[in-house]
Amino acid sequence: MKNLLSENMLRFGTKNLSEAAQRDLTLKSIIEIINEHGLHNAVRSQLMEQIKEDPAWLTTAKDKLAEENDFGYLSIAIVKAGSSYVMPADTWLVPLNYGQHYGVIAKGSTWKPSTSLTVAYCPMKLYLKDDLNGIDGSPDVAKISSPAGLAQLAAGTYKNASGAIAKATETKAVWYPSISNVICTAGGKLMRMSLADDGGAIRTAMLAQSSASNQPQNTPESGKYRPKG
Repeated sequence: MKNLLSENMLRFGTKNLSEAAQRDLTLKSIIEIINEHGLHNAVRSQLMEQIKEDPAWLTTAKDKLAEENDFGYLSIAIVKAGSSYVMPADTWLVPLNYGQHYGVIAKGSTWKPSTSLTVAYCPMKLYLKDDLNGIDGSPDVAKISSPAGLAQLAAGTYKNASGAIAKATETKAVWYPSISNVICTAGGKLMRMSLADDGGAIRTAMLAQSSASNQPQNTPESGKYRPKG
């Protein structure tokens, strides 16, 4: 094996080499060896084996998403480690569960990758339709969709027609790039909401590979997440 420049510098030393410089050289040497010998897949496999299991609530959501996927599985490491996406649009309100619930994701909420890098999730509030009822017994769509109404829903201070503050359940929305539906973890309900407006931006910010907007069909079994049972 030929000696790489960074290896030689570490082996024989250089004058005035700081600890930070030594760490940089060590990392550079490792990357050079990986590139020289085509070890990317082996390194990736080893890293995947070290990834911890996701929390139970997230596993439940992933199971639901996998059931929605035509392939019956989700690809692991499809989301980029350390990535995030901040919702830039105004507070997002969407009817769920055939209009029985309303989900609210506030402007500035951050999507983060799961531990297994399989999905992304974001905080949200979940409201029961009956808690948002107006005078006629149905949600006052104009009121809850107004800037003031959305702000109150996001803050948990919205008052319905009876003057009572609507009770919100703090939960999380969970997203997988090739499935337009998003799962709400409260009760494992499937939420029929699309990320059409922000989906492209989230993919650009968070996906580990640009082609991951569609479910890869050639994912090796070791890189797949399948529901147990």
